[in-house]
Amino acid sequence: MVRGLARRAGISIDENYRITCSSSSCTAGGTSQTAIANCAAVELPHHQSERKIVVKKQDLILAQLNSARAAFHTLLDSLSEQDFSKQSLNPGWTNGEIVAHMTFGFIIVNVLLPMARLWGRLPKGSSKWFAWLLNACTGPFNWVNALGARGQGRVFTHARIGKIYDRAYVALVKKVNSVRDKEWEHGMFYPTKWDSNFDEFMTLEKLFYYPVIHFNFHMKQISR
Repeated sequence: MVRGLARRAGISIDENYRITCSSSSCTAGGTSQTAIANCAAVELPHHQSERKIVVKKQDLILAQLNSARAAFHTLLDSLSEQDFSKQSLNPGWTNGEIVAHMTFGFIIVNVLLPMARLWGRLPKGSSKWFAWLLNACTGPFNWVNALGARGQGRVFTHARIGKIYDRAYVALVKKVNSVRDKEWEHGMFYPTKWDSNFDEFMTLEKLFYYPVIHFNFHMKQISR
């Protein structure tokens, strides 16, 4: 559905949901959040009149989440229980701990969204002090994050993790569909020292892309 609507607007989305535009009014390309946002709406002449073809933000986000879900289950199916115990390409972490950490990236957005919506109703700079405070606690966070991944690796076993991931995915889909049009540009400041995949300020739209970016980043650390 997304590809068909996008194609009519001069936007091409391949099987990996990479976006390119054939319309002269759109200069975006690739899979970045900026490219996706720029491609969300373009105007094209149609016979003697003009019409606006809109690809909804929800549809683009859901397409990315769906693509990530397919990639996750392909990865999971390719790993045996023995593979889960192997050392990953991230020193000190096993493959299973990496997969658990990637899954947690989807879970955490479900947790962050109510707070992001709350801060989004306040003046834009109001959450800056909160991000500063979290950045100041980066040392303890890194310790807890590493310890948490090891704990997740024991709880999110090979047999369980697919169902855990799917529950987080379903919850995210519901939250994407609950966002009102006027909310998409609301957001808050984030602790960039905690994760290089965080932007200093992230809108709700960017927040929903975060688990996909986080997933793709750690996917490269799985050893074979």
